[in-house]
Amino acid sequence: MKEERWDAIADAYDEEVLSVYDHDRRGLVRAKIKKYASAGLTASDLGCGMGKFLPLLAKQFKHVYACDYSAGLLEVARRECEDLSNVSLEKVDLTQGAVRLPKVDFSLCVNVLLTTDLSGRLSIFRNVTRQLSKGGHLVLVVPSLESALYANARLVQWNLRSGVAESLAEEEGFRGDEPSGAEVARCGVVYAGDMKMKHFIREELMAIADGLRLDTVSIEKLEYNWDTEFKDPPAWMGEPFPWDWLAVFRKR
Repeated sequence: MKEERWDAIADAYDEEVLSVYDHDRRGLVRAKIKKYASAGLTASDLGCGMGKFLPLLAKQFKHVYACDYSAGLLEVARRECEDLSNVSLEKVDLTQGAVRLPKVDFSLCVNVLLTTDLSGRLSIFRNVTRQLSKGGHLVLVVPSLESALYANARLVQWNLRSGVAESLAEEEGFRGDEPSGAEVARCGVVYAGDMKMKHFIREELMAIADGLRLDTVSIEKLEYNWDTEFKDPPAWMGEPFPWDWLAVFRKR
């Protein structure tokens, strides 16, 4: 999404964008922050958005460096953090090559690696990794390709249970302009809402991390309720729930 669109929705962010902070069913991201936190360590929130995680980070770490490329979202984040003296906010576009960032011991990066542009994603990955001190931990949240495909299968199931003919069950309710097979198979690009976004498979994350000299500590499902995927999902649509990948990496 371009900066101008993020700026435009800044004051209605909760209505427009899935908040990981609010919809994380088991509070896993907050648990990871607390697990790797220490009052003597520094942290960052790269792509902080409106700053929902910043009060928790500020409470757990000595200093927090946060950035986003949307001036509108940063303004909301500043209002959220006006009483937090150990939080620094800066406007930074992580997709634009190497950027100067202060070294930190811990980094949080939540659904920032969404761009369909490979160069932009690699730039974000490199900047995030470059900022981490040796032995530092990165907590990363990214959309799951497996979950996106699973949600499609659930929609087909819903159609069948609602009486839609088998000949139409794989069409009813789907967009007619989905990304091509090549985009999905080669790049993991599918729609999330009205935007094309990069989605990842678990093993892909592990391979990327290894190439950046990051050791994989864990990768697990960050689950959401079905109303994050569908409007008014039926009561029978329960587990397994849709998910993002929640990964923890350690810099060598």
